[in-house]
Amino acid sequence: MADFAGSAKFLNAEVTRYERQWMKTVYPERWAANGDHLYNVGDLRLGEKRVIIPRIDYAGKATIHTGKATDIPLLQLATTADQYNARVIVMGAKWDAISDIAAEEVANLNGLLPERNTVQMLMDGLSDKISEKEHELVVFGNQAEGMDGLFSGQRVDTLDIPAGTNLHEEPALDLFDRIRGLLKEFHKRSLLTAMATKMLCTIDLYDSLCRKFPDSEGTPLERLTRAGRGMYVREIEPVNELTSDLLEQFGVHTPGANRDRFMVYEDRIPEEGEVTRPGIMRQFFAMDRTP
Repeated sequence: MADFAGSAKFLNAEVTRYERQWMKTVYPERWAANGDHLYNVGDLRLGEKRVIIPRIDYAGKATIHTGKATDIPLLQLATTADQYNARVIVMGAKWDAISDIAAEEVANLNGLLPERNTVQMLMDGLSDKISEKEHELVVFGNQAEGMDGLFSGQRVDTLDIPAGTNLHEEPALDLFDRIRGLLKEFHKRSLLTAMATKMLCTIDLYDSLCRKFPDSEGTPLERLTRAGRGMYVREIEPVNELTSDLLEQFGVHTPGANRDRFMVYEDRIPEEGEVTRPGIMRQFFAMDRTP
């Protein structure tokens, strides 16, 4: 019997096995950034062993793992009445985890292959690619399906930086004063403290926040985040997803807008035992850089 937990961990699925003939699958949950609960219905095929197959398609995606590039048109997890089976269709060729493990063991024993775990290598690659796809859905949403994403702007108030202002080129002191003022207004409107606030920005803006003040006494990043210097935000994290080209690629704003963004939000840390979806709990502002 295949190790189901190891084979299917990347699906975040749970399977409950019954003694009789029926298998029940709890499908992977998807949470849109607007709080809507999206569930994966999947395909249901009744075969000789009453097989239930939730199917997740990732057409056109590719994973590069340990030097190998592999297209993944379809990922398929099947559970049957007598065993748990993980099957994956890769480049149109289906491989079975159980038979592949057996063949690998024979090859390793006979010294035909270097000692390695081919199945785990492929599983890890699939896991990375599926995590990336889920990350894209949560961050950017899916406009065709009406799913809001973190940076889609549909659930976030947008504040434009005054025209003619490029935050990447502002002197360190001016940049600190501007971000400090925006955070002050955010705290007044949201009723949040600095410790409950987090900021996401582009790598370029993060780099600008690390420029030293003229007197070399620290940087805007240090002054904004250090409690001993007057904290305004608990953490500032650079992310690639807020660059203008990625936002345009996923339809967040019009191509050619040339607007990087940074976002301020409540970063609530769940208490032990508390069930909560990851990521943003409440969204307020996304602030654009001027073209």
